[in-house]
Amino acid sequence: MTRGWPSWSLRARLTVAATVTIAVVLVLASLLLLWRVHASLLASVDDTARRESLAVADQVNGATHPKLALPVGQSEAVQVLDGTGHVVASSASIEGEPAMFSFSPDPGRLNPQLRTVGATPLGDGPSRVAIVATSRTPRYQVFVVIPLNQVSTSTAKLVAALSAGVPALLALLAGATWLLTGRALRPVERLRRQAADITVTDLQRRVDVPSGGGELGRLADTLNDLLDRLDTSLGRQRRFVADAAHELRSPVAAIRAQLEVNDRVNHVGKPAAVTAESVRLSQLVEDLLALAQLDASPQPRAEPVDLDDLAFAEVALLRHRTTIAVDTRSVRPAQVIGDPGLLSRALRNLLDNAARYAASQISVMVGVVGDHAEIVVADDGPGIPAADRLRVLERFTRLDTARARDSGGVGLGLAIVNDVVTVHRGRIAISDNHPGARVTMTFPLPAVTERARGG
Repeated sequence: MTRGWPSWSLRARLTVAATVTIAVVLVLASLLLLWRVHASLLASVDDTARRESLAVADQVNGATHPKLALPVGQSEAVQVLDGTGHVVASSASIEGEPAMFSFSPDPGRLNPQLRTVGATPLGDGPSRVAIVATSRTPRYQVFVVIPLNQVSTSTAKLVAALSAGVPALLALLAGATWLLTGRALRPVERLRRQAADITVTDLQRRVDVPSGGGELGRLADTLNDLLDRLDTSLGRQRRFVADAAHELRSPVAAIRAQLEVNDRVNHVGKPAAVTAESVRLSQLVEDLLALAQLDASPQPRAEPVDLDDLAFAEVALLRHRTTIAVDTRSVRPAQVIGDPGLLSRALRNLLDNAARYAASQISVMVGVVGDHAEIVVADDGPGIPAADRLRVLERFTRLDTARARDSGGVGLGLAIVNDVVTVHRGRIAISDNHPGARVTMTFPLPAVTERARGG
């Protein structure tokens, strides 16, 4: 119980704690009620016994042949004993019975004394006995007996009623506590849902501040203040990356151009090492700038994009950059709603990645499958191990085989593809092409996109 308690919801813990507390209070109140009712019934029996004993003593006080002239209740029995302990008068219920009691009242005491005895001729249960002595000669001892079975019966009925009523009342109070705590915690759940909906790309949103202030209002203000600080810090970081990439673009481009001119002037057959590194540095700056723009503007443009036209355009550009054969026979018409610039960049990165590792051929496929459009880029290179297919989508992740190759990228190409697919509500999957890698980008069709946006 204790080990599992922390995993319970706050509502469940509050309900259990309140129910246990109420149960303890109800049990104590029930015990107190039982004690009070039993004591009250017993006091009533004692009053009746005292009153009857004094009335009988007044009847037989000083009489030579005492007789019981006053009737007694059906549940009462009376015996009058003389000084030798013999019965001289008795009520009809015990007439003919010998003396039932051997004890006597305290000497010199005129008020009735009360005792509880066990079985009597009136029954097997306990009885209450009032004893009083007369004041004149001949002196008599008067015993008035009242069985306590009525007290026991009334107490038993009360116990039965409490046994049925207390659990029912407890269940009712537990249900009411569950509903009330749920209603009280509803603003907290609303804050939690709103906070959960706020992502790193949507930090300008804020949680609603409950009316009335109080603890929940202060909590909402604290969450909004935290979001303000996070938004400011993240915005500062994004601006720094964007500004740094933008400032680096011009000098890197100038250095690359000068190196390429120098290579041509010196008739270098292939790019020199410094020129190759400048190309990689230029690519890194471009990728950083693209990621900074994606982070800064997580909501892409929304316009119709023909994926087949986009594929043909990017493949044409690729054929100017490589001699690898590119097969586009499986390109079919497909249209989505999105940002043409971002989608072109994602496909370009996939094609460049495939060209970097392909042995002889790249295949590009575009088409509609169900309620989604797909772009597939496959190569016949070394492929991507299954254990690394999620890791390569992270930023600055390069496999060991890529690091060993001169043509290896900077580790941001597939990360950019993953971010572009994500902002377009799509999915990316990497599988085997036997041989090589097969990367599939899936995007919702326009009707699905409009439904998702509530259009």
